[in-house]
Amino acid sequence: MNIIHDKIETETKYPLIKKYIISDKNVDDFFTHFTIEQLDYFENSLHLYFNTQDIKYNQEYGSLESTEDYDFNRGIIRLACGLITYQDFIDDYGIDKSNYSEVILSKVIDYFREHKIKNLMEYGNDYDEGLYHLSSLYKELMDKLNIKYMYVSTEDISDGKYLTTITFEDNSEIKLDTDAFNGIKVVSQNVDSIYEHINRKSKGNEKENDIECEY
Repeated sequence: MNIIHDKIETETKYPLIKKYIISDKNVDDFFTHFTIEQLDYFENSLHLYFNTQDIKYNQEYGSLESTEDYDFNRGIIRLACGLITYQDFIDDYGIDKSNYSEVILSKVIDYFREHKIKNLMEYGNDYDEGLYHLSSLYKELMDKLNIKYMYVSTEDISDGKYLTTITFEDNSEIKLDTDAFNGIKVVSQNVDSIYEHINRKSKGNEKENDIECEY
């Protein structure tokens, strides 16, 4: 199972972010603010600056520039060099949680386009031969949205109807109903439900921590 959000695997995938950006204070927070595409972009920007020295500071224009005209993120380099604060970087580049449904919809649309499908007629449970697996669909979408999970399984409810169970790191679960005739709208709503579940658990943990601090 490919869970890139596991702490060890994340550190392996993004060694420069780990080295130059992650600290004891933000180790559990940083990755929750960005999609996989953003993290890949940040890691490559740090690579260009620290490993290839392609990115130089142009004193005449007062800005960072790539000698080979590569695309890169200036913010992550400024953060690594201590020129901006961690919170400023999150405010500038982090996903707006209030608009997260739009981000989810965009990822689901991309998935359907990449796989050239209009509905889930070619998807089934974890053991259906000759069909794609719904578990893999939800795993891929959660990976792209940087949503942490532990295990995903899908079983039949009835002909063409499925129940997907997602287990998270705190052992909580969410169950999603999916129909073979479902398309982008329902899948997006299901992923929205996943995100809302994570959000509720996160807020609950914050309240518990506040109570502990008060005592």
